[in-house]
Amino acid sequence: MLDLEWSFEQSEVCRFLQTVGHDTGRRERLFEQLAPKSGCVVFDIVCLGADSEDLEFAEVGRKTHLTGSMQVNLGMIHSMEDGLPFCYRTYPGSVADVSTIDNIVSDLASMGCSPVELEMDRGFFSAGNVALMVQRHSGFTVPVPARNGILKELISESVSQIESPLNSDYLAGGVVRSYETHVRLADDVFEKASGDDDGAIRAVVFQDDVRRTKEIKTLYSRITDLESRLADTEYDRFLVRKLSKRDAETAEMLEFSEGPDGKTVIGRRRKSITAKENRCGRFAVITTSELPWREILIQYRMRNGVEYDFSQLQSDLLVGLCGKSDQDSAEGGLLVNFLSLRLRITLIERIKKSPIAGKMWVPDVINLLKKLKMSCVGGNWRLNEVTKNQRELFRQLGIKLP
Repeated sequence: MLDLEWSFEQSEVCRFLQTVGHDTGRRERLFEQLAPKSGCVVFDIVCLGADSEDLEFAEVGRKTHLTGSMQVNLGMIHSMEDGLPFCYRTYPGSVADVSTIDNIVSDLASMGCSPVELEMDRGFFSAGNVALMVQRHSGFTVPVPARNGILKELISESVSQIESPLNSDYLAGGVVRSYETHVRLADDVFEKASGDDDGAIRAVVFQDDVRRTKEIKTLYSRITDLESRLADTEYDRFLVRKLSKRDAETAEMLEFSEGPDGKTVIGRRRKSITAKENRCGRFAVITTSELPWREILIQYRMRNGVEYDFSQLQSDLLVGLCGKSDQDSAEGGLLVNFLSLRLRITLIERIKKSPIAGKMWVPDVINLLKKLKMSCVGGNWRLNEVTKNQRELFRQLGIKLP
């Protein structure tokens, strides 16, 4: 299969990985064949620790002080159509996430992915990234982070209209709502805009009623809890500095003063609490998509699912780097684990939809099938006898017998 002229023995695993990792051209052709030529794709980055300082991309990164090891940033692109990763890229550990968008947009174009829409997380939201994607005519959907000033404006504007029945729908067991407007970039700052303005970008605010109810309940529970714990305590003007991070965040919505008896008097900051309550269960995205808001929300939730699967399988990808002393071996290890990641996700989805869901999981399936062996007899590769249990498993997973 790999045009290898030598036998594949356990002692030659390193040589095998070096051979596979060195063949960049074949790896890129594989990515191109797996890539969807249109539709939505999810791009995400994970930081992996590296044992060897001889790896090309192993550098000191943002997590080095926590792990004590060098870092390699691994970017992976998933197809929204089948939920499978189809391409990955390695970046130096010191490179920020936002610096990779230019490469990804170029890579997708070279693989023939056009038109395509990038579904990203809040970490990629920046004026530079948005301007780049607009300039490259690349579709995108990206959430607005809480720290960005435009989010407060979008949510404040939406409050009076978002609960209109004309903007509401029922989705996945709950009521969801939306409000649409536009923003634009001016001097690297996002500002409100009308749909007719040059450079206007569609902005959609979403509200999940179930989530909003829970978050409002949590908000006032924290406020009431902190008030009850601090009431009738001796006044301390440095009190806020002594609170835990969570309590300090809640304290920002309160004001403290000293009463006549030297006790702490607590008041509520109306505007701060109102602003916080307005954000409960609501978030905003900017997008180039022309789909109805309901479809955009569905895609966003699907992206969350793909991102979760990716984060859960980080340890598998790390195996591609552990113990690799040179770049070719590391690249080979990543490719092998990338392919196994595709197989694992496919197996998980088949299990979820099969009669064995809840009865067997991935380790159980692998343990039952690992007894299958292939042997070369007379120049022909043959599979040993398939047992009754294995045949039944193949049937329930909807897989033809090998």
